[in-house]
Amino acid sequence: MTKRNQQKQRKISLCTGLAAGTVADTYLRMTSGDEGNLLVHTAVFLVSAAIVTGIVYGGFWVWKRISSEN
Repeated sequence: MTKRNQQKQRKISLCTGLAAGTVADTYLRMTSGDEGNLLVHTAVFLVSAAIVTGIVYGGFWVWKRISSEN
């Protein structure tokens, strides 16, 4: 795998994670009714972004391992 391809996968993972964090925080803001605690919203955004980023990057890693075996 080329370095350029790895960088592209990292960017895709990070962008997907940030989008998921934004969606999760927006959903929390819409359902809570008020602005709430900034710490809670920040934690929801960062944790959900980190989880999705890890899942997507792990998916790329598994895909690379499976394709290299064939």
